[in-house]
Amino acid sequence: MGHRRILKYCLTELDRVARANQLFEASLERMRAAATAPLLKTTLGEQLAVNTQIGLALNRIHQELGHDLWPMDDAGAAGIAAEADQAATLRDPAVRDVAMAQAAVRMDHWEIATYSGLGAFLRQVYQHEAADIVDEILAKLGQADRHIEALRPSLTDLAHDDERHGHATRSPEERYTKSELIR
Repeated sequence: MGHRRILKYCLTELDRVARANQLFEASLERMRAAATAPLLKTTLGEQLAVNTQIGLALNRIHQELGHDLWPMDDAGAAGIAAEADQAATLRDPAVRDVAMAQAAVRMDHWEIATYSGLGAFLRQVYQHEAADIVDEILAKLGQADRHIEALRPSLTDLAHDDERHGHATRSPEERYTKSELIR
């Protein structure tokens, strides 16, 4: 009896991550369009490709479990996607790129935490094939996370270069007030 309840929980969780994947894909598209640093634009494109692969993998898991996909909202994922969308609207290009990189990291970490737990629960209810697909997802997310983490220092360096070359006419405190950052 307990296994059935855990499997039902896993199916609900799969529906939640399917919706999160949709939200994150849309946010990654908007961030990629707003990125000014070429390497960030490329990295966000790579993350978008990973999320597309995750969507396909989720479909495989649902087929493996004989479950129809019913994407459900997840407040945490929706909040992260909203933060990513807000980051894409910041006026200062250097701050926008840094904020979007941070938003992409948040997406990755939410997904890694969610899929890690889901994989463990699937194994507990003897759904090893589905859990193996989750492991594939985790490997792709880990690689995407390493790429965006490696990018962060260069984005910070670009912001510092911007200020050193006279593009900053006011102190950072004056430049980055909330009202000026948001369009």
